[in-house]
Amino acid sequence: MSGGPRRGLAHLIGSVPLPSGEEVFRRLASTLGPVLSRMPDGETGERRRIDAARAVVGRDFGVATECGWGRGDPARLDGLLQSHLRAVDYVAEGARR
Repeated sequence: MSGGPRRGLAHLIGSVPLPSGEEVFRRLASTLGPVLSRMPDGETGERRRIDAARAVVGRDFGVATECGWGRGDPARLDGLLQSHLRAVDYVAEGARR
């Protein structure tokens, strides 16, 4: 690449296993900032809620999703499915410990 890195060469999708959204943004910006076009937020909210459930009911529980997908905006479906899959994986990971 002549002239140094260009913006928009990195587009990250998915989970970043850091404790807060702020830490995700700081780490990615300091590492990939000049070439980063999009980044995830670390899904700290979903993981926080799952960890809170574990504290109350232990490790034996499931994950449900919002009701009414068929009536919603079709453009949201892929993101909803990806989010649900990440949450289920996180719950299953904790159950194996």
